Formats: sequence, structure tokens, C-alpha cells
Amino acid sequence: MPWLSLLATLVDFGGTLVVLATALACLRGFVRAWGTPSVLDPLRLRLADGLVLALSFKTGAGVIRTITVGSLRQFAALFFIIALRFFLARVLKAEAARRTD
Repeated sequence: MPWLSLLATLVDFGGTLVVLATALACLRGFVRAWGTPSVLDPLRLRLADGLVLALSFKTGAGVIRTITVGSLRQFAALFFIIALRFFLARVLKAEAARRTD
């Protein structure tokens, strides 16, 4: 299915954009906070969060490239499972961050 290959490429590119945007935002924050050590920990966490998100995109693209689906319904089910995993990871991370604050 050629549309799966295109979708995988778009998801992979989305992961690349997440890495680029996160790196630029953290670099900007680092330059603005030059010499302020208290800003470095939040920046490191922000960078790690962005890289984990990008890795999720890259993993999703790899999964899309390797799956064999017979119908759009099967693909929709797989998409729902991946979206649910992403949502649960975000909720659990936010809960963990709330508990540590």
C-alpha cells in the first residue's frame, strides 16, 4: 500500500521537526539564561521530553513501515492503539511531574 509508505514518511518527518523545534527552543532558552544555573534543569527536562516525543514519532513511523494491514479498518485499529499509548504516556508523565512538585 503506497499510502502507508507516505504516511510513515510524514510521521518520521514529524519526529524530525519535533527534534528541531525542541532543540531550537532549548538553545534559545539557554542563551537567554546564560549564567543562570537554576534554568538549566528545566531546560534539560524540556529537551528530554521533546526527544522522547520525537522518538515516539520515529517508532510509530517504523511500526507503520513494518505492518501489513489488509484493510483500512485494521489500520484504524492500529492507529487507535498507538494514539491511546501516546495519550496514556502523556497523562502518566504529567501525573508523575505533578507528584514531584
